[in-house]
Amino acid sequence: MERLHPDSFSWSRWRRGTLIWEHLKIPCRHYFIVREAKILRKYVVGWLEGDRLVCRPKKDKIAVMFLINNTFCWTHLRKEEFYAVFK
Repeated sequence: MERLHPDSFSWSRWRRGTLIWEHLKIPCRHYFIVREAKILRKYVVGWLEGDRLVCRPKKDKIAVMFLINNTFCWTHLRKEEFYAVFK
């Protein structure tokens, strides 16, 4: 998985982040995120440390970009969720 440039994480792509949970039918809760790691790994395209973002920077989070139905979208994950799913 590629580490992406901060400009990849735009407001419009963040607003589409609900596609991740709605399309994949995964509740946005720690237990389900970790449990459905295999599904999330199918759609992920990249990541960036949350505090390096221009749009919605968050300390101690990881921004994760997905490609779902030819649409880029992203969300923040807690570091422990990110490492449990993608490492």
